[in-house]
Amino acid sequence: MNTNEHSLRRKALELPEAEEAAHFEKTCFTLRKKIFATINPKANRACFKRSETDQQVFSKISNASVYAVPNKWGKHGCTNVDLGNVE
Repeated sequence: MNTNEHSLRRKALELPEAEEAAHFEKTCFTLRKKIFATINPKANRACFKRSETDQQVFSKISNASVYAVPNKWGKHGCTNVDLGNVE
């Protein structure tokens, strides 16, 4: 587990009622049974649900590290973060 993955896991689980679970080949974090983030360790990537505005802002800041999921989920705010390229 790399440093960014460890930090994300720690921060996610600091939220009241947050739970960690398996989600296909990934790890997901949920609040009240709704997923708010996933980690894909093989791809060294996390995915978050963002508002369309937040997704656009963060993607403009670092398009190589933060970008919309390339399918219909991306149009609904699902945003990938390359854990190897962020601090």
